[in-house]
Amino acid sequence: MDFQLSDEQGLLRDTTRDLLARSYDPESRNKVIGSELGWSREVYSQLADTGILGLGFDPDESGQIEIMVVLTEIGRRLAPEPVLHAALAPGALIAELGSQAQQQQLDEVAAGQRLLAFAHLEPGHRKPTTQVATSAVRQGDSWTLSGRKNPVLAGDCADALVVSAALPDGGTGVFLVDADAVTRSSYPTFDGQRAAQIDLDSAPAEPLGDAAEVRDASRAIGHAIVRIQSALCAEAVGAMEEALRLTTEYLKTRKQFGVTLNKFQTLTQRAADMYVSLELARSMSLYAAMSIADGNLDPLIASRAKLQIGRSGRHIAQEAIQMHGGIGVTAEYPVSHYAARLTAIEHTLGSAQDQLHALMDHVADYDLARL
Repeated sequence: MDFQLSDEQGLLRDTTRDLLARSYDPESRNKVIGSELGWSREVYSQLADTGILGLGFDPDESGQIEIMVVLTEIGRRLAPEPVLHAALAPGALIAELGSQAQQQQLDEVAAGQRLLAFAHLEPGHRKPTTQVATSAVRQGDSWTLSGRKNPVLAGDCADALVVSAALPDGGTGVFLVDADAVTRSSYPTFDGQRAAQIDLDSAPAEPLGDAAEVRDASRAIGHAIVRIQSALCAEAVGAMEEALRLTTEYLKTRKQFGVTLNKFQTLTQRAADMYVSLELARSMSLYAAMSIADGNLDPLIASRAKLQIGRSGRHIAQEAIQMHGGIGVTAEYPVSHYAARLTAIEHTLGSAQDQLHALMDHVADYDLARL
């Protein structure tokens, strides 16, 4: 099997890497995430100009390998722009379920002129699920939604929300809601990102697709969760790569007892173990992305990938801080930010422990379990 990127995918990787390298170093990133918005509209516009914000909107192509390539570079630089949560993830749902008129809005999303957010997670939900407490009520030809969504990543800056809600006759629908029709409580997350709590109180909503016949969209929501998990895995791989690079460079320059730290065999062995964890994570991320590209959006594959990503990310983050010593936990040094982002990714849409439980629930589905 050929695991090499195509020429076009390699060019996309290099373009994204160069753009983000020009835009961010540790100092400039700290300045941007400390701003009121928390990210740069200029950088976001540049990403839009390269076509990144429209990946996955074509119904004939999954675009997941390209998304993996881009998110890996975003993770490498810890770029705070909400590419996944304000464009790719909610945009793919509109592309899959939306009417022709609704899909036309994706041109503005791809151009970086319109920000979306996928409002699905609710308080008390740790594991990925398609079941929600937010309710949808039909009043003649119109719909209203009531409930609370939290956390909603990119919900603080979104122009419109893609909201999941329980349908009166059962199942879960997906609706478009204008951001001005809800109450937003914005807050920074501990990894430098932005999120919001969204409160809907009979908020006017437009169902995705045929307004006359709103159907259960649980399958599409499940697929969206799988795509987001795969993208997060790719971002984590990029963050792990850079955390390992920073650590090995530090071992080559920091001296103790008159010699650099890379002369100590125990430390070089621990760095080698970090590399093994990185390669395991990279393989599982590629496995998840290739499965989606082949049309297999299996939540168990996503769980396997995210389980390994969580384990590898925790190992690499902890070892990077440990081998840097006290400087590794300071906000001024980049390793602490990589550790924070890897921790946040692990706990988004199910931690490693949650993924393990999800896999345990399906042990009986395997033939080996019956031997």
